Amino acid sequence: MNVLFFFRKHAKTAHANTTQGNTEQGTIYCRITVNGVRSTPFSTYVKVEKNKWNADAQLIVSSSEDAQLDNQTLRQIRLTLKEIYNEFLSLGRTISAEIIKREYVLRAGSAITFLGLMDKLIQRKIEEKKVAGTVKKLRAWQTKVTKFFVEQKILFLTPELFSPKISQQLYEWLLDHKSGKTHASKILTFCREVMDYAVCNELIAANPLRSMKFDMGEYKQTPILEWEELELLANHAFSSLRLGQVCDLFVFNAFTGMSYVDYRNFDPNQAIVTDEEGKEWIHYIREKPVSECEAIVPFFPRAKKILEKYRYHLPVVSNQKYNAYLKEIAEIVGIRKNLTTQVARKTAGQLWLDAGVPLATVSRMLGHTNIRTTQQHYAKIRRNRIKMDWQKVDHPAFQ
Repeated sequence: MNVLFFFRKHAKTAHANTTQGNTEQGTIYCRITVNGVRSTPFSTYVKVEKNKWNADAQLIVSSSEDAQLDNQTLRQIRLTLKEIYNEFLSLGRTISAEIIKREYVLRAGSAITFLGLMDKLIQRKIEEKKVAGTVKKLRAWQTKVTKFFVEQKILFLTPELFSPKISQQLYEWLLDHKSGKTHASKILTFCREVMDYAVCNELIAANPLRSMKFDMGEYKQTPILEWEELELLANHAFSSLRLGQVCDLFVFNAFTGMSYVDYRNFDPNQAIVTDEEGKEWIHYIREKPVSECEAIVPFFPRAKKILEKYRYHLPVVSNQKYNAYLKEIAEIVGIRKNLTTQVARKTAGQLWLDAGVPLATVSRMLGHTNIRTTQQHYAKIRRNRIKMDWQKVDHPAFQ
């Protein structure tokens, strides 16, 4: 067995100017080789400047007390690895570089596990005052990942051992345990964020999950209301107070693009701002478990009228009751579409596109983190939009 320590510069200085020479900071990593087969490197957590690391001597060249302690740490790691190798050899156990490495990580005990790092990331989001709904969803995902780790008996697994193979096994396990493809993909996306967090904390050099993609299943098209249908809802006088309030909320969301969670977190005192020209805008942060994005929407008169009706305090309705009341509303008004809170948001985006607003702008108004998300939702441009565009065409070839 051969044990090699080597210098690896920190990710944040990986693209530093070469004129800085050997003064760049880095961490000492260890790689084990058994019978010519190497293990994946693991961090010793010993940090050093490149010009103080002697690769031939396998030690830090410095007389400082810290350097002497770090050299002692490296010697202890080498000694422990050799003890494990000799122990396995005497017991006749299977030996490989990766097996020796895993046994060392297990015995070291001080190395943070993947689940431990996931918990740290969630705690950081709590400290950053993420909304309760986001934290609750992340905790639920953490519980599912923990169940998988328990079943697989890999609770000790560290970030550097969380391989693409394990992530694929987790994905398949989620599908076998009543998670849909979309839900399973979201959990794996969060696992990828945990690995990015490991890179930022210099626990691993690179994220092996970064290039992985998981099948999110077929995209389910959400119904979109035509302008005439939205007007039908907005102008209908309901005899029931609760139905009238839910209808107002739906119309408000259809003019702002807010989802149910966005509307529940909406604070007019903070979200409504006035620019230097006196025009009012709605700025709000969309609640997303993994990433967040600010939505910027003009404060349209129809939305303002509804807010004024309720003195800037919108009624609070649970999502379950909201959707149940929408079914009653659709039946009363005569709309043969399955109305949900998501339909209002989808309708908003299509109305803006029909009005000629560019896709990139609509993406920003909806608070999408990536314009590809907007393209996916509105890939099938409706017949009315095509008709509107062709009415502007003035070319003899089409006359």
